[in-house]
Amino acid sequence: MNVFAKLRKNAGLKQKELAEKLQVKQNTVSRWEKDIGLPDYPTLIAFADYFGVSVDYLLGREDDFGNVKISTPAPALSADETEVLKLFKALGPFERETLLVQIRALAERTKTKNPV
Repeated sequence: MNVFAKLRKNAGLKQKELAEKLQVKQNTVSRWEKDIGLPDYPTLIAFADYFGVSVDYLLGREDDFGNVKISTPAPALSADETEVLKLFKALGPFERETLLVQIRALAERTKTKNPV
């Protein structure tokens, strides 16, 4: 259940009742609850104010305790790294484990030759 539905249901409101309070259509509230679009900025603020939460909480950037969650994008993989992952995924469990043992040994050997 997404945060919009959770807040509405915890408040004991029907979609139509919330829609009236926010001056939007009931099917708009339904769409938000199905993760089909988001409220516009003024409506998002009105929603947050009505339920006493932050806009960050509504957008999934903050948990229930006010801790902001900022995700950083993973660095892009090189062509070689992408190929290795693709080939690794094609292996069976035994072959994967065998390869991991070898990679760990090579990494350890490299680390001892070139200490940081």
